[in-house]
Amino acid sequence: PIRYFRRERPRLADIEVWEEGEDIARHLLDRGGSITSVPAIPNSPEAMFDGNITTPFPAKWEIPPDLAVRRPEIVVDLGSHFWLQSFRILQALRGGFISYSIGNHQFDYSDGSANADGSTDWMTVREVLQKPFAKLPLENNPDNILVSPTHIHVERHPVDTPVKARFLRIAYDKTPRNMLASVYPFTELQAFGEGFQPEVTIESPLMDPQGTRTLTSIEWDAHVPSGTKLFLQTRTSQTKAAQTRYYNRLGEEVDSTFYARNLFDWKEDTAIPDGNLRGDIVTEELVGADASDWSLPYLVSGARITSPSPRNFVQVRLTLLSDDPDTAATVRSIRLNYSEPLADTFLGELTPTRVESLAVSQPFSLYIRPEFSAANAGFDGILLTAPDGMNLGKTTMLYAGSEGDLIGSADLDEFEVAAQLVPTGDDSLLVIFDPIGPGHDTDLLRLDFEGQLFSVGGMLQTFTRLQEGDVVWQQVDGGDASSAVDGNSLIVVGSQRDRQLLARFDLPAAFSPNGDGVNDVAELRFSVVLVGRSRAVGVDVYDLSGR
Repeated sequence: PIRYFRRERPRLADIEVWEEGEDIARHLLDRGGSITSVPAIPNSPEAMFDGNITTPFPAKWEIPPDLAVRRPEIVVDLGSHFWLQSFRILQALRGGFISYSIGNHQFDYSDGSANADGSTDWMTVREVLQKPFAKLPLENNPDNILVSPTHIHVERHPVDTPVKARFLRIAYDKTPRNMLASVYPFTELQAFGEGFQPEVTIESPLMDPQGTRTLTSIEWDAHVPSGTKLFLQTRTSQTKAAQTRYYNRLGEEVDSTFYARNLFDWKEDTAIPDGNLRGDIVTEELVGADASDWSLPYLVSGARITSPSPRNFVQVRLTLLSDDPDTAATVRSIRLNYSEPLADTFLGELTPTRVESLAVSQPFSLYIRPEFSAANAGFDGILLTAPDGMNLGKTTMLYAGSEGDLIGSADLDEFEVAAQLVPTGDDSLLVIFDPIGPGHDTDLLRLDFEGQLFSVGGMLQTFTRLQEGDVVWQQVDGGDASSAVDGNSLIVVGSQRDRQLLARFDLPAAFSPNGDGVNDVAELRFSVVLVGRSRAVGVDVYDLSGR
């Protein structure tokens, strides 16, 4: 017989919680993101991204019946690029029903790429069909809709594979019933993803080289695994500006008026004991109004800096790219190399700046005016780097003298400078000569050369150099180098009017590939213009019967 029996109640051994992931849309406004709508939403949208499902955002549109916009939309800028795996929208419920349905709508994303017409290139994640304003009981929701006991309607949209996204869009169809006014109590718009960001841009603080210096090159030490890339850019300015930011004790940014007065705890609606919530005041130095544009990307460590220099201030921007959420590049250090300026300034002016006939060789003249002080070392070379789609000829003449000598003289032979042309590629030209510096009787230099433009044009980057051991480079700034030249820049522009892509045909009248050794081979010569990237060119050959 059984004398004792013990029954143990089942006990919980383990609990696992699986979360959707980190909400990458949360607090997007703090990192420079934004939300816009068409038509405009009059109330503030911050509640959609605060991570709190108890703070609904009543998105309300007043839509006139004759409004040209037939598909209202909300566009969200996440403030950075992320790998997007799913996103969802949460709406408040009333009495177990969806208080207001968005109606038929679709969710789109974009990495910021543009179409040919300049509009944003959108990709659709999912289209959702619903009955606008339908009172859907909980048990009749479509499969993609889940309803929580807290009266929050959750609509989830997964992405088949992670996609690179910077922008999200909700576009919905209007029906006659919601044309005049629509109120949608959104509680949250959430986006989820994981892994390293596909694109990250970081800007350095404004740096002062402690005196006017010439930026020569930029170097970095980095680990760049397969599937990742990085590049750096620079910009410079002669002046700087200041921006002051105010923060409360919670670390939240406030405006100066809000900071100046006594603050209240808005959550509890009570006064703070010491009478205010003032936090830090931070003053940030920014580039001045005369700042240059960001340079073209530097792809190789040790690249020559192309931002205007010498300047008083410089800023560096780093961009990291990755095609794999599990892989990222790592930068350990960045170094800017300086030198003493070869001259206080170099002003350059090109003429002509407008090219009427593309793919045709034509003469150009480049005027360079150096301004020296006693401490400058001078220069012994000039380097030209053409914009994409331009070739530079290898025949040059260099002259030096006063402006009257180089502009008004019919015979320039007595002002010619003995110069050597150094072999370079078709898109560049380097001439070297005896050093010119302080005390040299030269106000202006003129470099004559040939060039062929095949594109819409761009900047003719110009540098001076001095070789005393290491080579030191200094950029030439576009400006009014000569009052007698109408240009004031180093930009060349193609203005061909017919917009034909092929030019300068050199074709045989006929050829006979019959193997008799006479006219069996034909050579076709032509130029491709106004094409920014490499493209395949097809040639169709017909016989005399048109086949």
